[in-house]
Amino acid sequence: MLEFLIGFVLFASSSLANHHELLKLMPVTELAVRLVDTPYIVRCEAASKELKFHWKNPVGEIITGDKGRVHIEQNEDASISLVFEPVSQSDKGDWTCEAADNSAHKSFTMNVKQKITFMDRETEFVVKEGKDATLLCEVKGDPEPQIQWFFKDVNVDFDKYPNKYKKLGDGMMVSKVHQNDSGEYACKAYQISQDLTNFETRKIFLRIEHKPVWMQKQHSHKQYAYMNGTTRMYCEAKAEPPPTFNWYKNKKHLHSGKNTVVISESPYLSILQIDVVNEGVFDTYKCKVNNSLGSIDRSILLVEGTKPPKPIHLALRGLNSNTFDVDVGSVRTSKNKTLMDVNGFRIQYISESDLRRVDGDWSEANTKDFPFEDGATFLINYLSPNTSYFMRAASKNIAGLSDWTNAENFTTRPKDEPTTPTNPAAIATTSLVAVVLSLLICLKSILN
Repeated sequence: MLEFLIGFVLFASSSLANHHELLKLMPVTELAVRLVDTPYIVRCEAASKELKFHWKNPVGEIITGDKGRVHIEQNEDASISLVFEPVSQSDKGDWTCEAADNSAHKSFTMNVKQKITFMDRETEFVVKEGKDATLLCEVKGDPEPQIQWFFKDVNVDFDKYPNKYKKLGDGMMVSKVHQNDSGEYACKAYQISQDLTNFETRKIFLRIEHKPVWMQKQHSHKQYAYMNGTTRMYCEAKAEPPPTFNWYKNKKHLHSGKNTVVISESPYLSILQIDVVNEGVFDTYKCKVNNSLGSIDRSILLVEGTKPPKPIHLALRGLNSNTFDVDVGSVRTSKNKTLMDVNGFRIQYISESDLRRVDGDWSEANTKDFPFEDGATFLINYLSPNTSYFMRAASKNIAGLSDWTNAENFTTRPKDEPTTPTNPAAIATTSLVAVVLSLLICLKSILN
């Protein structure tokens, strides 16, 4: 009797196993977790080509169509594919591949997740200084996303600053905003579950409207220039909306003209360039900055100064493949300091090939400024090896630049050649090419 029971159980188990394998799904899964709006395909194949089968949806309806968002596709190997183009929330449930004679079936459960979706389209918010700003970031998803806020890439700590930041159901609030609160915020949404991990970021820019404020708090009310020279006055302020700049002399509104040029370097910087052609130029100038929320102004008194002497000489103390050690005779000749003493030097340099290409235009040259140091020489770095350069120098004081020295021609050493201290007189090359090019530059300057 016992042997009969064991045999019966084995036979039944074998029969069930064979019945179970009459149909097979690819991929082999009992649970398919998919995001909304993503495609998905499952193939059902039979162990025997004689076995007829079909697909049923979660409500038990046989799927027959070969077109539409959810459809079937007959394959050459007699398998049938169930195709989702794309997956929808309504696809949740059990999908079954079933034999026509009900002798077998295989099912899988579709678990549909909603990917992160930002409901708000606004990515920029404008708020007046001192008011509360509400940054909207409503997020939908399944599983429900968790939100984390960042300001300039730093996590916003709502617990540490409860009087400044408040988390809302559809965003966050920044209380009594000031200019430091302007910038880029990031709303980061996370989905984390056993079936799905996902995150998305929405960047939001907060713009704070405020009246003009000076970019530099310290301001010199006096500026110097010398006769027949050129000077520039700078007026830099930030404001939102961006400000307008106006220059005045004795209440007269100044515009670009014969001896003055108004230059707008950026929405927050205006420059007044003045050619000092007569003593009437020395006067008080005012820069007024305003927007719809207010205005500020500053006055600058232009005073006559003295033109600095040009450098004593221009030579090299040493060089290598990428550096010139430049000597401009930086020596204090008097122990008595005066207001118009030289306080620095400006050195310009350009490769010989580039100077030819721009037809001797020194505005294309590289420029470096150095403060005055008694007995110092100055390094010009990042040069190209074995390359011919032209160089000139000028002295500086508070009234402006001196005349330029004559352009000198120096050549860097080939790469890997050791650094060598050099006799300045030997380096100040007077080759025929250098002399000719220098004369052409001087001639162009005279003609202009």
